[in-house]
Amino acid sequence: MGRLIVGLLLMLVVGPAWANTDDFPYGDKIVFSAFRNGEKIGQHTVTFKHDGNEFIVTTSVDLAVKVIGMTVYRYSLHSKEVWSGHTFQSLTAETDDDGNKSFVHAQHTGAAVIVDRDAAGTMRESMPGSLIPASHWNILQTTEQALLNAQTGKQEKVRVTALGRETIKTSSGQIEADHFHYEGDLPMDQWFDSKGRWVKMAFKVKSDGSIVDYILQN
Repeated sequence: MGRLIVGLLLMLVVGPAWANTDDFPYGDKIVFSAFRNGEKIGQHTVTFKHDGNEFIVTTSVDLAVKVIGMTVYRYSLHSKEVWSGHTFQSLTAETDDDGNKSFVHAQHTGAAVIVDRDAAGTMRESMPGSLIPASHWNILQTTEQALLNAQTGKQEKVRVTALGRETIKTSSGQIEADHFHYEGDLPMDQWFDSKGRWVKMAFKVKSDGSIVDYILQN
């Protein structure tokens, strides 16, 4: 019952149909600078384009970790999502994780989401039709128990807890935002403002325990 109430409240925040630009919480794009243990390592940009009853979301992530001026790790992800209102239609994503490249294509068919991924050769898998991408910008993902990983093409289980309103820092000052804590396959923390706009993220890197923070730039 609690999850249903939260979902209904979020629908009121973001509006009944994202194809209606008056209800959409974003402008043309949203930009974050990424920091690892306080040092800037790159940028995460999401752009939004409305096309009739559909809208297109493109994500570009470019990160580089340097030690004594030398790049020791690079990461890039570029993806395109197509939505119709609140209904996910398709996703295409390419990732380069420090030389390990992957490709994912997901297509919503109504009854299922058909996912093609090239890990260890081309693989196809049918997943639940209600599945949506874990692409951070979408506040509706905070009501889900499973999300589609754009890098791996896998269905990731999550448990999301709302921790209440907090004051967070952006490049232009402090704002109030709602804090959501994720556990499970995608451990992280996200913050959304009163309009349902993604405004902050933080997570711990599994390999070395470093902390990555996203600071809103616009």
